Amino acid sequence: MNWVIINFYELVVILLPLVLRKPKAIAFLKILILPLHELYTRTLYQMQHTCQVMYLEKVLNEYYHISGYNASEHEATKKIKIIDEYYPPECYLFLEQEDIASIEYDNEVLWLDEDNVFLTDDQVYYDFVVLLPIGLLFEQRQLIELVNYFKLAGKKWYFKYDL
Repeated sequence: MNWVIINFYELVVILLPLVLRKPKAIAFLKILILPLHELYTRTLYQMQHTCQVMYLEKVLNEYYHISGYNASEHEATKKIKIIDEYYPPECYLFLEQEDIASIEYDNEVLWLDEDNVFLTDDQVYYDFVVLLPIGLLFEQRQLIELVNYFKLAGKKWYFKYDL
């Protein structure tokens, strides 16, 4: 996909009539266009980063200004990492609200709820973990908002310090 990069500072000067191209007028218009330019660059940055693990790690390492991090050598220089969390295999028998399930096999009734295994249990399972380096100072709310913005919808996660 080709990106069109607009330089708003040059655009203001080009669209200004020749008679009005004075240094003070140009400086004033550049100040007025600054919020639009910042919004444009922030939107381009957000569009270029998806919910893939590699991009989420890159965003976190760049946001917290990790020393020694180089985006072109991401795997070698990253300090904030994302790993998959253990997720036990699912065993679907029946919902607790359903009738007691049974199977008739060789003229013998087999009950499926002997161990009370239901589809939903009380444990919370996470999809991934954000590992932070020890000594990283961060605001928890900002980290949560940043990861929730870039992560795939419906994924559960938590963070902990990498030991």
